[in-house]
Amino acid sequence: YKDKPYERDDGGLEVPDSYTTTLGFDVVIPLARDLGRDATGATETAAKIDYEASLDSLAFAASTSALSTLAAYWDLVAAQERLIIREGSLEINQQILDLTSSLIEADELPRAELARTEASVAQEQAAVESAKRAVIEARMRLADVMGLEVNAGAIAPLAADPLPSVPDAEVVELLGTEALVATALGQRLDLASARKLEASGKVLAKAARINLRPVVDLDLGISYNNLGENRDSGEALGDTFPGEWGGPSGSIGLPVAAPLGNNPQKGRLMQGVARIA
Repeated sequence: YKDKPYERDDGGLEVPDSYTTTLGFDVVIPLARDLGRDATGATETAAKIDYEASLDSLAFAASTSALSTLAAYWDLVAAQERLIIREGSLEINQQILDLTSSLIEADELPRAELARTEASVAQEQAAVESAKRAVIEARMRLADVMGLEVNAGAIAPLAADPLPSVPDAEVVELLGTEALVATALGQRLDLASARKLEASGKVLAKAARINLRPVVDLDLGISYNNLGENRDSGEALGDTFPGEWGGPSGSIGLPVAAPLGNNPQKGRLMQGVARIA
């Protein structure tokens, strides 16, 4: 036990304390499974590609949201324009009704015309109410795509811009429809994200094919050993033997393992192939 004297007269066993020191290192070199960067670095490489794909997907979601907001805004502009047209049509029909009533009072028109004109006014009034409802719905859609909460008395946004003018046919022809389509397809970030996910799946599938092999490793080891003894009698004088370094020693091994079925590695291969399909 701790601090026990060395000499027998003091209760010791006169057995020197031994100290062993070993310095060395082992190297394991895969010869089959996990051979090369394609196998060992596949997860990291695929993760980097997935990260880039997620950035493309995020950018596509942002552009889609912007497009939805733009479409909702111009739908609101169109709804407001239709309401203005309907209100103008209602005003004209009311003027026609007033003129018809005056002509009937002057016996210039039969009274049957009054019912027909009143029906036209009623139809326009219904159209105006429908246009007002369409404007409210368009405002709510715009607020929704913009992420605005329209409650507690809050007012949904109104459009401030008129509809843009239609370009001339000559200008449209000069744009080059085929070139525009090709450019649009080349800038589709959702397609870019899908292609990167496919590339990531190929990386994992390649690593899984490599790891279908059995485990065959080359195990190399080398070490130096030191043995020291300490004969210390406590308060009395004693001798200390630090020992000496022994010669180098080494080892070499070739462990081999072939799992029955190898189902985990087959499953990883199927996962990688599924990301490609």
